[in-house]
Amino acid sequence: MELMKMKKMTHLLLQVVCCSVLAASAAADTFFELTVTGGQRQADIFRKAAPQVEDDANFIAGSVAAYRTLSTFSHGQAKSAWGGVVEIIKPLNRDDDLPGNGQILGFRPVNYLRYWGANMSTEFYFGAAQYRWIKQATGYYLGANARWALEDKGRFALIADYKYFQDLIHDGGPGGDQVVDGPSLGLGLVYRF
Repeated sequence: MELMKMKKMTHLLLQVVCCSVLAASAAADTFFELTVTGGQRQADIFRKAAPQVEDDANFIAGSVAAYRTLSTFSHGQAKSAWGGVVEIIKPLNRDDDLPGNGQILGFRPVNYLRYWGANMSTEFYFGAAQYRWIKQATGYYLGANARWALEDKGRFALIADYKYFQDLIHDGGPGGDQVVDGPSLGLGLVYRF
């Protein structure tokens, strides 16, 4: 019962934050990004009455993001922005004996992007994730990344991204409830348009 209350509260919080982002000033600039990353993710599956399972794999991931500029530098470049991101993380060398496909789908309605000058920026984020295991395990994740623009216009940037998946849960299954936790570290390329 307590788990259901936590899920409902998390869902409500995400809706409120998402509505806040969408209700941003109409005069604010909007920009979009596509990101491709590769790296390694670790997923530890905890069960009440069965041994822990590890689902570690290299991955490739893609994401689409929309941001609204909050403030700008005096020369007109964005200084900070709020945004939303949808991403998919696909494992490449996963153990075939594990159930499901190990794919993770993420929705991050809380993304704060801060530019520190022409080339350097950082982002902090929070969102909901779904891990494809025996059943869909749903929970939340948070993370941060650092970016280095490859040109003055900032259309292309290299990215180093760290995220942590927490309490991705589904009820039932062999060994009882399944709880998935674990980090992910990736490197990639961002294209802003």
